[in-house]
Amino acid sequence: MKYYSTRDTLRIYTDVAGAPSEIAVQNPKSEFHLAVIRQFVEHIRSGNWSLYTGNEGLRRARIIDACYASAQQGREVVFAPSSERE
Repeated sequence: MKYYSTRDTLRIYTDVAGAPSEIAVQNPKSEFHLAVIRQFVEHIRSGNWSLYTGNEGLRRARIIDACYASAQQGREVVFAPSSERE
């Protein structure tokens, strides 16, 4: 986890004033995924699974898929929230 870069790791593809635009985001230094992993381990140790549902995992997977599609296509990808699909 300590090798994550904070520069040139995220690009946002969107429209600005009707024209395609690419925005390079500079991430502040932080623990990023490490904080999420710590929280997950704490929940495993405590036996508290109330915050972890299949729906949340599916929602996050859809967001990640859209991010990959956006990067591959070099443009903004719009998708409906899962509640609107089902």
